[in-house]
Amino acid sequence: MSFQLHTQLPEPSEEEFLFSQQCAATILQKGHILGFDEFMNLALYTPHYGYYTGPIQKFSCDQKHMGDFITAPELSPWFARTLAQQISQVLTHLSTPQILEFGAGTGKLAHDLIETLLPDFPDLSYQILELSPDLKKRQHETNQAFLSHITWLDQLPQDFEGVIIANEVLDAMPVKRFLKQNDHYYELKVIPQSSSSPISFKFTETPASSELIDDIKKCFVHWPSFAQDFDIELPEHYTSELHYQAQAWTQSLANRLNKGLILLIDYGYDQATYYHPLRHEGTLMAHFHHLAHADVLRNPGIQDITAHVNFTAIADTAYQAGLDVMGYTTQKHFLINAGLLTLLAKHLNPQETTSYAKEIAPVQKLISESEMGEVFKVLALGKNITMLEDRLIGFTQFDKRAYL
Repeated sequence: MSFQLHTQLPEPSEEEFLFSQQCAATILQKGHILGFDEFMNLALYTPHYGYYTGPIQKFSCDQKHMGDFITAPELSPWFARTLAQQISQVLTHLSTPQILEFGAGTGKLAHDLIETLLPDFPDLSYQILELSPDLKKRQHETNQAFLSHITWLDQLPQDFEGVIIANEVLDAMPVKRFLKQNDHYYELKVIPQSSSSPISFKFTETPASSELIDDIKKCFVHWPSFAQDFDIELPEHYTSELHYQAQAWTQSLANRLNKGLILLIDYGYDQATYYHPLRHEGTLMAHFHHLAHADVLRNPGIQDITAHVNFTAIADTAYQAGLDVMGYTTQKHFLINAGLLTLLAKHLNPQETTSYAKEIAPVQKLISESEMGEVFKVLALGKNITMLEDRLIGFTQFDKRAYL
């Protein structure tokens, strides 16, 4: 996943353009002024024409293939093999070995986890909650060898005991966008550019509601200390996001989880870092053919739209809903804590230089601070698993819960 923003983008193919216009027309039917969260939800999840619900290819194993981004499970099987060590620690203490994965992509993470865990948990049950019909088919194809262990769900189970995984799920949940202009607060909404064809959209400023203003102000509680401690000039014009849907989703998980662990893996920050005065344009971005860019209203339906995760907001919601915040660290430290280097040393031979380099190169991307190692975080939320004799292995060192 690249976060370097590009200004020069390839033009969509004729097929992509027509598909995008169908999506845009569907959005337009919903109203001529929409909250950005409404626009984002329609652009990503409109039945048949949304980015995640339509046939556009999203995932790829490398930048030579079509798709818009590469996730950690696609990058290297060692991601899942290491994640399995943490999952195994928890499943050992549960009556039934169950995993529930949200938004399973191509099914590669499911495949590698089942393959790794099955020898120790032959009765493993793996459930996938997937909104995209196209991705369900790909997951089915990827996991032909393990279909007897997999169940596809259309909604959250009422009661669940096991391990819940959401890898790069929260970043695709719709957000509200706001503007702070001096001491005035606005919600940034979306309107059509004009009545002409092709359909395109632009932002417009509307006065924020009193409830929204209260929530916006909470984002800036750290600003006085930033200004005093680092001599930072506070910006007059500041744009960012609020993550109501991600928080509501976390609340739903807490209500449905009876016993087990939730592992949230995504790119994001603690609240003070997220709303740093220097991050004055927010974190919204789009992804099109492996290129990240800032024009999130461009070509709806054929590009991904994401926002970094406010992990403080997620942890606070989880805690208030009765979950234990059991660990928070970077992806690099989580993987190393969970035994990545030990696994590599056990299974790879450095003397076999060609095969070793092929395996190690993508692993370096997973843990490099300039790639995925630092900006990606892992948050662990638990319920009724205090019987664990030791702390979760993925958070034994460099646990950053104090920053939340």
